[in-house]
Amino acid sequence: MSRPVSIVLFERLWIAALILGAVNMVVAWPMTLAFYRQTGLFADLGVAPRFGLALIDAISLLIPLAVLVLVSRAASRIARWVALLLAAWALVVIGRMLGERDVVPGSRGMLAVICVFLQVAGGAMLLRPDARAWMKGKRG
Repeated sequence: MSRPVSIVLFERLWIAALILGAVNMVVAWPMTLAFYRQTGLFADLGVAPRFGLALIDAISLLIPLAVLVLVSRAASRIARWVALLLAAWALVVIGRMLGERDVVPGSRGMLAVICVFLQVAGGAMLLRPDARAWMKGKRG
């Protein structure tokens, strides 16, 4: 059975957000690594900073990717709610970021805002009637 337009749009928007998020992680890698080295967070945990940052970045991409697959391919209603919570959390994070004096500058900040917009727009697709019906198993 074919997926409704809302689910296809959700999938495309979240894939775009994940790709841009990965690009943003690559762009931010040197500054983020320097920050973690300066704070000594990973040293306190006995973990190499590069490994710790790679682990955080991987988890940051794998969780939304897993949710994406569960929603768009398995029609998981639990994953749908997780996707909506992740989109809401993204709004909170970007709101805090914009409310601080030290807003992330330049391309990194712009990529973060675009990623949040894509994630929230994708989450909004899950609230449409055709997506809700598809999640309930009323396919066709």
